[in-house]
Amino acid sequence: MKDNYRKQKRKRKALKVNIIASLILIIFISLVVAIGNLVFNKSDFEADKDNKTKIADNKNNKENKDLNEEGKKDPEEKPELSEKDREKLEAERKEKYKEFYVPLPKENLKREDKKVKGLYVTQTTASYNFSEDNIKLYESYIKALNEGGDTSSIDVSQVNNLEKILAICNETEINALVIDIKSDDGYITWSSDVEVVNNLETAIPARDDNFKALLEYMKAHDIYPIARIVAFKDYKLPELLPEHAMQLNEGGVYRDDQGMGWVNQYDPYIWSYVLAVSKEAALRGFKEIHFDYVRFPDNAAHYNEIVNFKGRDGKRKDDNIKDFLDYAKGELEPYGVNVGAAVFGIITRSWQDYPEDIGQTWIKISSKADLISPMIYPSHYSTGWYGYDYPDANPYGVFYHALREALLKNSALKSSAKIRPWIQGFTAPWVDGYIEYTPEVIAEQVKAGVELGIDEYLVWNAVNEYDPKTFIETTKFSQNKLLDPNNLPEYTQTNIDSERNNEKPSVLDKIGNSPYQVISDYFFNINGGYLDKVFLYTAKNRREETYEEFEKNFLAKGIVLKDWRVLGVEKVDGGYNFKVSLSDSEGEGSVFKESTIKVILEDSIFKVDSNSLEIGSSSNSSETDATSSENSASESTSN
Repeated sequence: MKDNYRKQKRKRKALKVNIIASLILIIFISLVVAIGNLVFNKSDFEADKDNKTKIADNKNNKENKDLNEEGKKDPEEKPELSEKDREKLEAERKEKYKEFYVPLPKENLKREDKKVKGLYVTQTTASYNFSEDNIKLYESYIKALNEGGDTSSIDVSQVNNLEKILAICNETEINALVIDIKSDDGYITWSSDVEVVNNLETAIPARDDNFKALLEYMKAHDIYPIARIVAFKDYKLPELLPEHAMQLNEGGVYRDDQGMGWVNQYDPYIWSYVLAVSKEAALRGFKEIHFDYVRFPDNAAHYNEIVNFKGRDGKRKDDNIKDFLDYAKGELEPYGVNVGAAVFGIITRSWQDYPEDIGQTWIKISSKADLISPMIYPSHYSTGWYGYDYPDANPYGVFYHALREALLKNSALKSSAKIRPWIQGFTAPWVDGYIEYTPEVIAEQVKAGVELGIDEYLVWNAVNEYDPKTFIETTKFSQNKLLDPNNLPEYTQTNIDSERNNEKPSVLDKIGNSPYQVISDYFFNINGGYLDKVFLYTAKNRREETYEEFEKNFLAKGIVLKDWRVLGVEKVDGGYNFKVSLSDSEGEGSVFKESTIKVILEDSIFKVDSNSLEIGSSSNSSETDATSSENSASESTSN
């Protein structure tokens, strides 16, 4: 009995243990499942959260990108002023500017970087009525021209010049108009809100409503508006305010050969007047202020002795024009406009305002303006320029040479204006050897610029007659291939020998110079004392920043170079090393000293990477006499 009892007890105990173990197992499995679900659900939650975050971030990024693209949200942008602060600021400005006051724009504006191809438009043309139907009709005419189709069935006889111009903007590469706002005679071409303009009654409105409609149309069709402001040539102001004009020493005001008056370019009153007109143009929608006649009259040799400029105090003319442009940029900065200057074409070559003496020096103007527009009209160049008997008959050549000079000068500056040349859009029968300026001929000027990397231009035609075929032609050109500074081609003695034999160089920089031409011109100009050219051909990091400092220090070194030899060349990292031999004397018995000078590619133009020369002295008997060489001072390639 007792044994049976014990057996039953053991069975009950084992069963109890099994039940407990089963319960523990069930609980364990349940816990594992629960924990697994929790982890799984959490992962899904986190993934969903991450996805939602990414979507939100992408949306925010897109919104921010869109806002930035529209110019509405910029971390560097000044915060908008409250109405109270704006009223206070404008009250202060009214007190400061007085009769020249022009309110600031109601929103922060930034200058637009636009690749411009534009046409000149007079105030008369700009005030024409225009019909969108006529514009579309002329657009169909241009399309037919472009496609080589028949245009005889398209009657455009009733389309006016403004309608034609707007159609050209819509159907060709032309995307800008330069419109007279202050004209050559000094009148303002619309009703003005500027107090000084109204007091002087210098505004002659040319259909204000049409100006407004034109600007609205241009904005809707993305046509870039440029205000032409004639700065210092002015028929009206010298009559109204003779005290602010160029004064004759014997009394009265100066007038040029055409009877046109000129205001005093040194006069702060005149600066304020010109800037007030410019600010109003910006306020009304113009994106750029283009100063024309931003100079003194030509024929300076005649009038310099008979006129005086109040406030000049010995200041150079070109320094005054430079300072005016600097002042203009500062005053116009809040209006979000670019500042451009039209300049004489010949200043691409001349230096330091000599011999013209009209206040225009390329280096000084380009260092201050946003844009510089040389008026390279071939008809304005006299016989002999660039080797042509009749420059007007050689539009490509004149343009190419002038722009090469302009690019070389710009390359010497730490910061320079963008070059946007004026081209000749008219025939000049009054000059000897003239040719008809057909669309193909006009386009040749554009071709020269494009090949040199200048793909912007303005076309001048005083009566605003433009043939759309011109701007079909201009799309056919492309820029010359530029050298890669990190992978320059081989250049050896063989190249030099071929150039000495007047063969076309195989290695050319952006403006068409070879390394050998540059080193030869560099020595030629040192020899001749043409330090302006030496300045231009010297790499920027090897000389002083300004020409005045460079000239002073160069002369202080007392460098004399009478003869030179180019003995060889080898390609090295970043350029070409020329082995040269230099002497401070010439002829039999001259002593030469050998050295190595490097030519590098700087801003796609070959420059001499040196700030000193080792020159053999005839008084130094330790040096070796040079014997013979194929290259010497007499064989310079400088033109």
